[in-house]
Amino acid sequence: MMQTKNDTMSTRLQTEGINLALLVGTEIIVYSSQFPGRALSAKVVSAQPGRISVESGEFSNLFRNMVNQQKVVLQFINKGQHLSAKAELRKNLGGSSTFVLEEYVTPLARRRFERLPLKKPVNIAPYPMTSYDIKKLASLKWIATESIDLSSGGMLVTMPGLVEKGVHLLIAVEWNEPLLPSMVLGKICYCHRMDGGLFNAGVEFVVEEESRKLFSAKRRNSLPQSVFEYTNNRRNKLNRKQKLTMNENRIRIR
Repeated sequence: MMQTKNDTMSTRLQTEGINLALLVGTEIIVYSSQFPGRALSAKVVSAQPGRISVESGEFSNLFRNMVNQQKVVLQFINKGQHLSAKAELRKNLGGSSTFVLEEYVTPLARRRFERLPLKKPVNIAPYPMTSYDIKKLASLKWIATESIDLSSGGMLVTMPGLVEKGVHLLIAVEWNEPLLPSMVLGKICYCHRMDGGLFNAGVEFVVEEESRKLFSAKRRNSLPQSVFEYTNNRRNKLNRKQKLTMNENRIRIR
């Protein structure tokens, strides 16, 4: 259900313990409330303890128009670990940008799946895990929002309010991806507040094999069958497909 208190994370790492120099030459993703629903990629050109400087490449126009000293969220990979960090933007002469990281960074736990930036209209409805039948789906509180990125294991979406960790969702979207059904079951993994009052929520897709543990046969029959079409096999196939896409993008960047 929607909450008003701040989301709390169970595991955080001190920024001073992260070797940011390892990021030089790699890409990071920047999320700004100034451009909701957009995942902005940038290449790290230098790093010092607690701060990194980037060149914005294809997103140079957006970075140029970003308000200086605003709070943003960064996502990057360090020693194979996916991390999320809140930071302050410091714009430099010459067009580069520096991000000053806050004291702690948050691991995006157990990220096994490649993520690709993807902006798509999404309809999401928190789904109560008590008795609920197909006749009442229309009465659910559907939220019209947008995706930010997509992996075979889940997606990042913007939300108008905080959603509690562990809440299950029905997710309806036209993916243009044959391996993903038009409606899937998801679960909230985390929810970060952004400047401007919006939230970024990480959603894990629940595959058919896992849904069998959540629903009785009767409950399964009361839901759209597309919810149960996303299998572990489909997830693995999509992950391999997205890894190929990511590798091709990295080659082009080099």
